[in-house]
Amino acid sequence: MQYPLAEKDNQIFQAAGEGHIVKEVSREHSVYRSATTIYSPLPITGLTEIIVGLSPRKTRTWFLPKSSVARHSSFFADLIQAPDGSDGVVRLHFEPHVFQNFVDYMHSSIYSLNTQVTGFRAIHHHTQACLLGIKLECKAYQDAAIRQLYMMFEPLARLPSSRAALSIIRASDVDYVCKNTAPQTGLRYLFFNAVAAHWARLDAICIGDEYLERPGDTTTWGDVYKQNFDFHATIVGSIQYPGLWRGAFLRPMEKYVNATEDLTVAPRVEHMQEAKLVLQERVRNKQKSGSSSIKKSVPKPKKVHKKVILKEIRDRRESEESDDETENEVDSYESVGEPFEQVMEMEIDECSFDVNKNKVDVSEGVSELYDMEMDMDIDEPSNDDQKENGFEIVMTETSIGEIEMFRKLVALR
Repeated sequence: MQYPLAEKDNQIFQAAGEGHIVKEVSREHSVYRSATTIYSPLPITGLTEIIVGLSPRKTRTWFLPKSSVARHSSFFADLIQAPDGSDGVVRLHFEPHVFQNFVDYMHSSIYSLNTQVTGFRAIHHHTQACLLGIKLECKAYQDAAIRQLYMMFEPLARLPSSRAALSIIRASDVDYVCKNTAPQTGLRYLFFNAVAAHWARLDAICIGDEYLERPGDTTTWGDVYKQNFDFHATIVGSIQYPGLWRGAFLRPMEKYVNATEDLTVAPRVEHMQEAKLVLQERVRNKQKSGSSSIKKSVPKPKKVHKKVILKEIRDRRESEESDDETENEVDSYESVGEPFEQVMEMEIDECSFDVNKNKVDVSEGVSELYDMEMDMDIDEPSNDDQKENGFEIVMTETSIGEIEMFRKLVALR
């Protein structure tokens, strides 16, 4: 049995005989309001004019939406939001095709370079892209360029028989990076460490010699070495490490993407040990597969300790030259700066080498010196092997020719 409402205004229905109260539910949606009203910023509208070029005669102009460039670049965002810069013209000192690659990136979010431009060279154009990312304060674009460069540098750095002649990095590449970056930047560290990892120890010792130079290059390694202290420090620090350990100079990729430490110093010993184990594992895998392409990286036979004294060298030379010529040869070695007997009383490998080929003039016998370095055992650097100017050389792996070239490196300083 139903009863009329007791009070119509209170909107409560009473159910007699059932002892409960039913509240009327409103069909209208509830509206919640905050204490303060939030106003969204006004949208950025209009176009910004961007002029790009290295010279007034070779420029190109873009008219791009302000909202798009401000979203991808903190550099443009600050200019657009500035009271006096919203309607200004932006000028960038880059080649037009370098900025066009960035425009394509804004539209697609894909890092890709136009390889059809005249004189395209991947290492140089990726470097330009990274420098543009640094200028525009676009971290994602900058990191993408560094990752591409790292993938280009890594294969040779992990090769035990790497040397300067195989490296794709030129002296002009390092010089370009040094002139356009500040110290302690990831791109700068990447190039320095890649050079140290690509080069053999002999290359680092002979950095001022002509055989390292590329025909047609705009600068020399000797000039880059003298003009940039951090590159100088990286090369000097790499002299003490032989072939299998040099790959550890190229650190993991994230070290360069987020550069938070000084990477000009030589890697720690544990990193070198790890690199050595990785390379030895690769050698074993190659041996199992029957490959003979890495013949020189096979573990070396046990080192035989013997003292090469002055008399033995004289006896060896008597069959070819007169005693007078031999005395002149001995005098030339004594001019190195160390007592001849002390220099010659070193541990050398079982492999034989011709002393006459280990001269300061590396135009002849460079391949023999490389081969000799590949046949050397790996000894941990010792604090007792301190040399002048702060250098450390593992004397058990050093031939007479390397000592003479080390003196030349000291003279370059």
